[in-house]
Amino acid sequence: MIDAARAMLAAHPRAHEDAPWVFLRRIGDSSLDVEVSAWFVADNYEDFLAIRSEVLMRLLEVVEAG
Repeated sequence: MIDAARAMLAAHPRAHEDAPWVFLRRIGDSSLDVEVSAWFVADNYEDFLAIRSEVLMRLLEVVEAG
C-alpha cells in the first residue's frame, strides 16, 4: 500500500518534481497511521482544493485495494 500510494502521488499530472513522502508512522490499536507529504502545482486556492480532494479520494482507493 505504501509503494502504491507513493507511485500514485508521483504520477499525478500536477505533482511537483520533488518526490512525495509516504511512510508508516505508527501501528495503533486499531489503525495503521500513515504520514503523507506531497506538493502539487495549483493555479489558485480553489484549484488546490480540487487537487487535494481528488488525491485524497485516490488514496482511499489505494488503501481499499490493499
